[in-house]
Amino acid sequence: MRALLTVTVCGLMAVAATADDKKAVVREVDLKGYEVNAKNRGQVTKPTKITSAEELAKALPGKDVAEKIGKQVDFSKEYLLLFRWSGSGQDKLSAGGDKKAVFTLKRGLTRDLRPHLHLFAVAKDAEWEFAK
Repeated sequence: MRALLTVTVCGLMAVAATADDKKAVVREVDLKGYEVNAKNRGQVTKPTKITSAEELAKALPGKDVAEKIGKQVDFSKEYLLLFRWSGSGQDKLSAGGDKKAVFTLKRGLTRDLRPHLHLFAVAKDAEWEFAK
């Protein structure tokens, strides 16, 4: 009886987690394997908006980069925000929100200058803001 109850509870938790993932207005896109170009600096509060595969290829040039990232994104339902900046190696950019994507930067305390690159997919009908 306990085993059946445990399986049922775990199953319900998995369904709830899947439903929450589908409701998410923003999610981070995996950039593993992409080399960060320190020359391409930007302001963390002014990301590049990418709405098509062609724009993605221009924003992140490189062999198979646009193809690899393009598989993670459905441009008919979402757009991308590309954040580039230089700052402490401990800088952390996070995103959240239910109806609006809200981005928050926690500045690191080290004095090393490192390039940062983060890519987020945002629901097409959602707005975004940078928390102050």
